[in-house]
Amino acid sequence: MNNSSQAPGETSGSRCQASSRCRVPMQRIPRLRAALSANPVGLKRFIVAAFLLILTLPSGGLGTEPAGPGPAATLPELRMAFSQLLFREFSVEEGLAATRTWLHTLGKSRSVFRSSKTFLVDGIEGFVQAGSDHQFDLALVSSLEYLQLEEQFPLVPWFTYQRGGQTGQQLVLLTQRAQGDASLESLRGKSLIIYANENEELAFLWLETLLMERNLPGIEDFFGIVKTSAKPSLAVLPVYFGRNDACIVTHEAFTVMSELNPQVPNKLVTLETSPPLMPVVLFAHKNSDLWLLEQVHWSLSTAHESTWAQQVLMAFRLKKLDAFDPALFENVRKLVQRHRFLSHKSSVANQAAFLNRREQ
Repeated sequence: MNNSSQAPGETSGSRCQASSRCRVPMQRIPRLRAALSANPVGLKRFIVAAFLLILTLPSGGLGTEPAGPGPAATLPELRMAFSQLLFREFSVEEGLAATRTWLHTLGKSRSVFRSSKTFLVDGIEGFVQAGSDHQFDLALVSSLEYLQLEEQFPLVPWFTYQRGGQTGQQLVLLTQRAQGDASLESLRGKSLIIYANENEELAFLWLETLLMERNLPGIEDFFGIVKTSAKPSLAVLPVYFGRNDACIVTHEAFTVMSELNPQVPNKLVTLETSPPLMPVVLFAHKNSDLWLLEQVHWSLSTAHESTWAQQVLMAFRLKKLDAFDPALFENVRKLVQRHRFLSHKSSVANQAAFLNRREQ
């Protein structure tokens, strides 16, 4: 990891390499994951907006600001880590470039930290090492990564984001009403498009869990064609016009498209709906400088009260940053547990069937 010295107000980018990449519980569809073509625009907006809200609140800020620690020489350094999995289709430098000017301004107008450092972490092993060595103060990871990290080192979950008035995002499986008694089972051999935003990993995990619950083959074997789309419209409209058989998008995206074109809900039917899921988690390292964490947390938690900060959120189509909700995150935990249980059950059943065939 790059530990080169930095001037106050500057940001450096570096990569924390690990010996192996993060593995989410989707081992049955490795070829699909390698072929994914996603563009998580919503996540990119969240990342840049979070940066701006943390770093650009003017002197005086919102409400009553926590007291400062004293002279600038005693200020801590702010270190923020990002999961490599969240940057598969665009460079983190895009987000960093948008913050360098604001960091410089912050250094002059508000004494929060003497310098800053941002870097990517590749895989769970990399995060465990970086967290154990206390190499970062804040980190942004997928919910599936957070689930694997929460017992590895002292951390405090802080925020996720709210869009469309809801904190959690529900996924829906859609197909045409014209198919009659449509069901998940009726999609065998059909074509599927998945809206690949920040929920991409959760979408595949949820779909595979549904298939296992019905004793159906895995995603690759069940569907004839599986593609991903960077935009919800490119997932919904091909199904609407009959060029594809089914799609998975967020409930929010389907609602927006239905409002824009009232014929959409008349022509499409929802086959399955997921529970509300939390796609990403912004958390703090518990061993970081207490005053620094208080300053950053205060800035984020009160951002929606400021007209200026609301304009920043609106620019990135985010309603607000919401506090981490353990009850909401429990849906992710239960989904992973259910997937693991069914995977194990399927593996045992396949083993038994193989032994029976050998004995015959």
